[in-house]
Amino acid sequence: MLKKIASADDDDEKQPSKLPVVYVSGKNAYEIGVNHGQLLREDIRKCFGVYLERFTVCARHKSGGASCSADGKSWDDAVYEWMRQVATSYIGFVSKHAHILHDVVDELKGIAEGSKMELWKIYVINARGELFGLFFNGYATSNWYPAQPAAAAALEELIDLNECTTVMSKKNSVLSQNWDWLRNMEEHIVLLNVNHEILTMVECGMIGKVGFNKHGLGITINSLHRPPAECLAKDVDTLRINAIPIHLIIRHLLNAYESVQQIRDAGIVSKLPVNRFIGIGILDKHQDGVYVEYCGLNHLDQLPLSDSRLSFHANHFLGCGLSKLITEANASSKGTHFRMKQLEVLYVEELKQKSNKSDIEISKLLLTNNQPNNGFPVFRSWVPSVVKYGEVGTVCSIVMDLKKKVMHITRDKDVNMTDTAQIAVRFDQISLGL
Repeated sequence: MLKKIASADDDDEKQPSKLPVVYVSGKNAYEIGVNHGQLLREDIRKCFGVYLERFTVCARHKSGGASCSADGKSWDDAVYEWMRQVATSYIGFVSKHAHILHDVVDELKGIAEGSKMELWKIYVINARGELFGLFFNGYATSNWYPAQPAAAAALEELIDLNECTTVMSKKNSVLSQNWDWLRNMEEHIVLLNVNHEILTMVECGMIGKVGFNKHGLGITINSLHRPPAECLAKDVDTLRINAIPIHLIIRHLLNAYESVQQIRDAGIVSKLPVNRFIGIGILDKHQDGVYVEYCGLNHLDQLPLSDSRLSFHANHFLGCGLSKLITEANASSKGTHFRMKQLEVLYVEELKQKSNKSDIEISKLLLTNNQPNNGFPVFRSWVPSVVKYGEVGTVCSIVMDLKKKVMHITRDKDVNMTDTAQIAVRFDQISLGL
């Protein structure tokens, strides 16, 4: 069913483990979605199941281990209904922007049809970051608990915060990222090749994530840690369904634009509302790029990239008036600060060596560095999640050559079986196939 990368023997432990490459095609967005849904039907169902179980375990944990919600529903039923209501609300809000997002709206409908799943379940997969934010901040769950839910700050530990790291070379059009997430999602991620026009690493059923298009426009994504309340604008309210899920925006940008300048000229970043603490790196083959930070609805910053050096971003704000926020003021960002410092140190060491390594090679070395770093390595091994539901860590490292339209990718076992201080980790190379 899945067309895998044709390269080295998967059973050879010296070779990188391969991600399936799934080719989807169609004359329009709906047909593409149907093809996606048909090819990945079982994995899409399992992907939804992972998130249903994740939310259920966290709801039970938040209750102190109660066998059911305060209103008498089983946790399975309470969480299922909550997810359905929230995802359905997102369907309604996104439809109001269908004049712009008709491409992704139609493709999501196609995925639902092809997978024989309800549309709201496909939206759960594509808006799972937004759902986690609402859930952990108590949106529409007060009737589940006999007492007032704990403050969001006390629940940060339950989320197993992402430790994604982005590296950007504006000078050489190289865009790279580590993606950290749930280990039990590892078997449900693929490289989606859409009509040989877009190559993106996604969870099955998702339409857009880290990737690039045939024009050499690429995008990465980092979850950003919520700043302390006293540092936020007074009108920031993330407990409302009044924005577009970020994964839909990413895919629309890859569908509709050829360059960063086109995106600027259209003003699309400001036109499509985002109500999360999230960042996306956007770079193109023309040596133009920007990092966009969203700090709640109507609050965003577009950060310039270095013209000559690599630019880094982790999980704390560098703009939005929050660049001076120190670790002590936001304890949840401790790991992201350590990783940023480690990247700078490693990069300076590389520059001092004057080894003439390309930015592709340097990006690979930086992102696969798994040295302890005070407990916060750039590339994380699998560790137990706080709520004892599976493990979390770095799923993969991705380095994109936007000029050649080639993705270099390696997975967890390839990095953690290697002494990255001595031996370069091997990456697979996947082209868009133009």
